[in-house]
Amino acid sequence: MGKPLNRRYIRLAEDEFLKPICGEIRVECNLPDVKKVPITPLELERLWVMHGGLFYYAVRKNIYHSNVLADYEAIVTSSVRVMLEGAKAISVKELDL
Repeated sequence: MGKPLNRRYIRLAEDEFLKPICGEIRVECNLPDVKKVPITPLELERLWVMHGGLFYYAVRKNIYHSNVLADYEAIVTSSVRVMLEGAKAISVKELDL
């Protein structure tokens, strides 16, 4: 039972959240539209990594009761900025532009 549920979650997260975010990153970075150049596996993995980092912040804070930076908005803002700058820096090579 767990495997189909996990697959549905992954597909839902990618189709409803991560792929649209990839499209918005492309717009912000003046990169080709995802309709012209499909999203690469590496683009999607970068978003999973960011998602995982933000999720794990909440685990450290709320489950492990670790000492974490209290300003979550600053963490998200910084993570998004890093993602955008990284996308700008490497996507041209990645997408063979």
